[in-house]
Parts: sequence; structure tokens; C-alpha cells
Amino acid sequence: MREEWYIVMVAAVAVALAAGGYAALELYKYGGNLYVAEYEVHFSPNGTLSETYTYQVKSGDTYRMLYRFWDAPLTYQEELDEPYIEVTDIECPYTPYIKDYAGRVYASHSQLFIQSVAFRNEVGCLNSEYYSPGAYVIRYDYRLYPPVLTDGRHYHMNIQLARSHIPYHHVTMIVDNSSGAIVALYTHPPMDIRREGTQYVISGKSRRNGLLELEMVLSSFSPKFSYHEEGILEKTVDTNTAYRTRYEVVDFLAALFKTLAFCFPPIVAAIYYVHGREKRYTIPRYLSYVPKKRKPWKVNLVFKGGATDFDMNGFYATLLDLQRRGIISITPEGKEISIRIIAPEAPLDSYERKVMKFLKKYATDGIFSTEEMKRRIHHHRGDVAALTGMKRDFDGLTSVRGGMRFIVNGRIFMAKVFALSLIPMTVLAISYMLWHASYPLLLDSLVFSLIFSMQFLVAIAAPPRVFGRWKREYFREKMEWMSFRRFLLDMA
Repeated sequence: MREEWYIVMVAAVAVALAAGGYAALELYKYGGNLYVAEYEVHFSPNGTLSETYTYQVKSGDTYRMLYRFWDAPLTYQEELDEPYIEVTDIECPYTPYIKDYAGRVYASHSQLFIQSVAFRNEVGCLNSEYYSPGAYVIRYDYRLYPPVLTDGRHYHMNIQLARSHIPYHHVTMIVDNSSGAIVALYTHPPMDIRREGTQYVISGKSRRNGLLELEMVLSSFSPKFSYHEEGILEKTVDTNTAYRTRYEVVDFLAALFKTLAFCFPPIVAAIYYVHGREKRYTIPRYLSYVPKKRKPWKVNLVFKGGATDFDMNGFYATLLDLQRRGIISITPEGKEISIRIIAPEAPLDSYERKVMKFLKKYATDGIFSTEEMKRRIHHHRGDVAALTGMKRDFDGLTSVRGGMRFIVNGRIFMAKVFALSLIPMTVLAISYMLWHASYPLLLDSLVFSLIFSMQFLVAIAAPPRVFGRWKREYFREKMEWMSFRRFLLDMA
């Protein structure tokens, strides 16, 4: 097969890997049998929060509870002496329930079931008969008492709305600023924020298990739980500026590795053009003379097919050459042959010594007979050890090395490139383990860097000659041997 076809095959498999990885990643981030089609939040700095979820259920007889839980203590008609969230109302099509910070359940029925399966600090809607496929709207109202940092001039609060959750396809957050107290407003991750009258309208989406936070600095506030810290505004601005910069870097890396994965065909074509493409020579179609004096087995190994391909023709040609040099004598005996060893001490190269060693091992009185070899195999029928040893000796006749000095091995070269591709993948893997909660886009970067590395593994599977090349003028010699072979087949 021509090298160009191997490039096409590698490129096709690489694109399939990229497309499959992209589809799997998107399915994880925003797919599944249950997701939130619309998540709408209304928040006021005075502490009132309203959430409206439009759940989309794709499979029936699977889900009995649609819910959300908080990392902060959740209460119902109870005050705490630490920051907490109080549920004030739930509207849903079936049975609303609350499981508070202490594990107490508030519901009209099925309290024991809810107690056994729900998380603490959870609110939800129970349908004992399971939800059928369709859309379901649930609204939760709260009163928030968050921890507030203040330096006496500014007040800082950070509201974590989601951390571990199903995909939110569309997020809308409306922040009331009728008091004019909001000095700075941020979202994590960064989303589109626009001001409409006395409100801030925030829009975006949130992938599965993606962080979703509102952070703000106020000029006036009366917090229930406050803690002193100097330089509130400056620290908040600096922290969020740094966060956004890092987020943009991660976003760039995700886009970069996605582009590299999908653009692997031109990348691998460029590597082939620079490193694997051979020089062009003008060689006649037929050559009537031997291109260069070489041992037959070496011609078979290096110049017949690839530079590492060897078959039994190399063995047969070596026997004929040994007979020509007077080292052995070959005599036909019907369908069989016998080989007499004439000059066992003649100077030989490494492969010729292997052939002579084989002949001597299975010779009788200095004569190797194919008929005797068949009888020997039949005699040892059932003797696994003996037959295995014979097979090993036969296989050794075609297990030949030495072709690599004629070529630059493309597999070794691509293996080095693959090893280099593991460096950014390893860095991204460590980064993901450390900071994936704050920078969920690290998952995209990691997945596409992994795909990019796997694409080089596909390239490594190609024959060594594809991304390698012949050293010196050996490619010219190979073409001459092919012309000589063509002459023998067509003309002789």
C-alpha cells in the first residue's frame, strides 16, 4: 500500500477519535435523561432568593424526586446562630419536601422514604409514581443569611448556587439593585452581565457539576453575620481579575487542544511531508543488471518490501547463494531435496551462520533432508516440547534484524512526538485534579489533550517507513532493485 493511503487512514481514524471524544464530552456536560432546560434566579441583596427550575425528564419510571441541595445549613421556620438558609416556600406539581440541616423531614407524606434517600439541606418535589417524560417547573423561595465580610466601608458576600448538579442548559439570574448598593458584581464562571434599569441580568449556562456563584460588594448592608476584613473592595476586584485571567487561559487551552485534535490530518500530513517523504529519483522501469553486490538475504530484508520485512524467499536465496559459493550442495530427490554441507568452516555473515547452524542441527552425517525432517516431526508427534523447539528454530530463519541501519524508523520518531504530547496532558491532568471545581473548562482541555496524544498512537501503528525515510541514497537503491525485479519477472 502506498504511504499516502496510510496517511489518509491515520487521518480518518484521528478525526473519528476527535469527533467521538467531542460527542462524549458534550453528552457528559449537557446531555442525559434529566437536565434543567431553564434555571431562573431572582436575588436581592437584602437576602431574598427565588429559584425556578424547568426540569426536562427524558425517560419514564426512573426519577421519583427532583431536588437540589445546599452546602450551607438549611432550615424551615427556625433561626440559627451561624450563617444559614431558610426555606420560605416551595411550589411544585406533586409533593414538596424539605430535609433540613439536622436531618428533619418536612413533607405531607412519605417522610420515612425521604428521610432514607434525601441529602441533608435538600429541597425537592416527590412523585411516588415516578415522573413521566416531559417538562416540570419547580420554584423554591428562601431567605439567605450568608457570612458577610466588611471593613466598615464595603460589604462582601459570595453565594454558591450550585456545585454538584445536573446540566443547566440556560441560566438567567436577575439581581435587584433598586437600593443602588451594589458596587461590584461577579459570577463564577464568568457570564454575560448587563444592566437593565435597577436590575442586573446575567445569562449563560452551567455544565454538569459546574460551579455557579454570585459574588458582590455592597456599599451598605445590615448583615446578621458579619466578619471584619480590611480592603474588601480592592481584594475582591484583584481576586476576580486574576480569576478571569486564569479562566481565559484555560478557555484558550481548551480551544487550542480542540483545534489540534480536529486539525490532526494536516498536522500528520505536514509531519509526513517534512520527515517521511522520500526524495524523487528518475529510475528506468526495467533494470537489466544487479544494482549492487549484496547478500540475497539482505536484499530480501531491506529492498523487497519494507526495510524490516523478511520472508522465506530470503532463506531460499541464501541456500542458493551458499551452493554457488561451494559451501553446500543441493540435490533434488523427487518432491524433496537434500543438502550436503561441504565447507562448514567457510567464512559467513550472521544470517548465513544461523542458516548453517539450522542445517547442522537437523542433518544426519552432514546431510540435511527435507524428507528426514518430515519423519522427525512425525516421530515427535505429541511431544510438545520437541515440536515447540523445532518451530522456534524454523521461526528463527525469518526472524532477521539489520534493516534499521538503512532507514530512520518512523515509529520511533512518532513515539518521541507522542512522548512530548504527554507533557501538556500530564500538566492538565494535575491541574484538573487540583482546580476543576473553580475551572470546569479544565476537563475540556484534558479530554482534547488526551485525544491529541491518542492520535499519535494511531500514527505509531502505521508501518515504520510511513513517517520515516531511507538514509543516504538507499531509497534510490531500493527503486533500482524494484526495477531489476520487474525486469526478471517481465523480460527474463
